[in-house]
Amino acid sequence: MWWRLSLEPSHEDSHRSSAPEVAGLLPLHACQTGLRLVQDSAFVESLPYFRRALQQTSGRMWQAHFGLFCALAGATLQDERHLGYVHPTTRSSYERMRMLREALSHLDSAEVFAKHPHDIAMFRRNRAQLMKTWGLGWDAFVNYSRAEEVELLRDHTRGRD
Repeated sequence: MWWRLSLEPSHEDSHRSSAPEVAGLLPLHACQTGLRLVQDSAFVESLPYFRRALQQTSGRMWQAHFGLFCALAGATLQDERHLGYVHPTTRSSYERMRMLREALSHLDSAEVFAKHPHDIAMFRRNRAQLMKTWGLGWDAFVNYSRAEEVELLRDHTRGRD
């Protein structure tokens, strides 16, 4: 299963994303389906839906970028049980780090295309949570602070109206 989680869509991944159930979906519906799969912890299965939404929107849909972030970040931390042993679904540390880098790249893109401060703060909180999960406490602190700055600026701007 780990070979399906690579940065570049594999031949198998691109074949799956052209399946009728993915290929026929509008970008918003593809994102909604991908998010439902992420909520069900079907991280790998959600990837073709988000990739399809990005393909159809020339990469300008922040929701698809955020969905890919959630799917990839979730897949890096997902475990499975095999023969009574629990081990990471993605067997290779190298592959997990590549997925983590791609996830963070999609989070950066989501922030670029988002228009509302609330969304930007949410992205920064998600980045902070991921940093904390991976044991990067100071990076988490910085990102939580950056999220708070956006929220305070938004609240301050509202107070002027």
